[in-house]
Amino acid sequence: AGRAAAVRPASRAGYTGGAPSSPTAEVGALQAKTVAQAEEIEDLRSAMEGIEHERDYYFRKLREVEILCSSLQAQVEEGADVTPLQVITDVQGILYAENEEEAEPKEEPAEEAEDAPAA
Repeated sequence: AGRAAAVRPASRAGYTGGAPSSPTAEVGALQAKTVAQAEEIEDLRSAMEGIEHERDYYFRKLREVEILCSSLQAQVEEGADVTPLQVITDVQGILYAENEEEAEPKEEPAEEAEDAPAA
């Protein structure tokens, strides 16, 4: 009984004399807050997708440079003359490619697998 008495005055603290607008205003405020939070979540989700896309883009670039380095290393081991200018040109070709088709590695993954045991 003592606990119920303690709760009762606290629940009536916001009571405005029977005006139904108080609970309605509170519900409206909560709904507006929910809408604002939903918009914020959507903005954050969109930003996250953009960051993930950018991360994947740069990872592909790095992977292409890694494949190029493996290929050039295999060429050097076979006695081919690889010039610094050729390396720079190939790396710049990867870095400055506008889309993925332009930056595709020249080797097939199967060829890379064949080169791996020889290395």
